[in-house]
Amino acid sequence: MGVWSCCWQCCFWPGALAACGGDTSGPDADGIAPRPEESDSRSDAGRDDDERDVDDRNNDADMDDEGDPYDNFPPFKSVSAGHSYTCGVMSDGAISCWGDNGSSGTATPPGGSFDSVSAGFAHGCGVRSDGSVACWGYDQATPPGGSFDSVSAGVSHNCGVRSNGSVVCWGNDEYGEATPPGGSFDSVSAGRIHICGVRSDGSVVC
Repeated sequence: MGVWSCCWQCCFWPGALAACGGDTSGPDADGIAPRPEESDSRSDAGRDDDERDVDDRNNDADMDDEGDPYDNFPPFKSVSAGHSYTCGVMSDGAISCWGDNGSSGTATPPGGSFDSVSAGFAHGCGVRSDGSVACWGYDQATPPGGSFDSVSAGVSHNCGVRSNGSVVCWGNDEYGEATPPGGSFDSVSAGRIHICGVRSDGSVVC
């Protein structure tokens, strides 16, 4: 079973948990993800049911005095490593993040069911199960409406591939990083001040 994604901080095996190194705040060598930091200052009244469900599961894990305290976490479907934090989509569609939460809630994702997640420099974005995009953290800008197949979070801009293959970007455009070319794309990746994408014919454009 090959490695799907790997960098200095995290690796992911399909159908298994994430395993990370380099940042001791991430999952341990056995691939067990620690619970997100308890730095969310929002009141319970301001949180939706999905977010409270995640918190309840985290609290249940802490109260488990026998065996592994994180046995209550389902396995991960995907993982994305940002600058100093990491986020993953669990098998139930919820996003779990760990690492540096900062003052903007970088490691505090919204509730709900997601198909994918991308951890940028100090913010994250994810594609919900209904195709809409949600972003959180610092300098993430407001994502456009509509249905997306994927999203990639950069430093201060983001890009996503819509269901029709077109690429849409938003955020800082000082160097043209939020002005993608036209055409049909299968995937896109947002860097620091540039983007690259794979066209439907297999060619790459940046």
